[in-house]
Amino acid sequence: MKITLKLLFTLFIFLSSNFVKSQNFENFEKQITKEWRLKSYETNGKKHPPKPGHESDKMIFTEDHKTNSITKGISRIGTWKFDKENGILSIVDDVLQFEIILNVISYADNNCVLELENPEKQKTRIYLVSKK
Repeated sequence: MKITLKLLFTLFIFLSSNFVKSQNFENFEKQITKEWRLKSYETNGKKHPPKPGHESDKMIFTEDHKTNSITKGISRIGTWKFDKENGILSIVDDVLQFEIILNVISYADNNCVLELENPEKQKTRIYLVSKK
């Protein structure tokens, strides 16, 4: 009896976590298509404001899966795709063909939290805000 209950409980947890996860990303592609600016970033558990010169940096996502990243006034065009199953946002620079993989941590109408992992396995959380 105990084994049956444990199996049922484990199955319930597994199914409910997958259901919640898929629901969390249901509207992400629609929500991301707008202009976003960097509010702050977090490394090693400490939040930081944008570095000097990056206060007006922004990222624009369009419905046709194009991106325009503007950093220090320099525009970089690329494409984006979203893996709804895993909550992964991929951005590829059209010129350099460099791909950035971001985990979607949370999102709402006017804010989005993405996480980037560098080759040394250090994670940086990026806090974005959009115009209302």
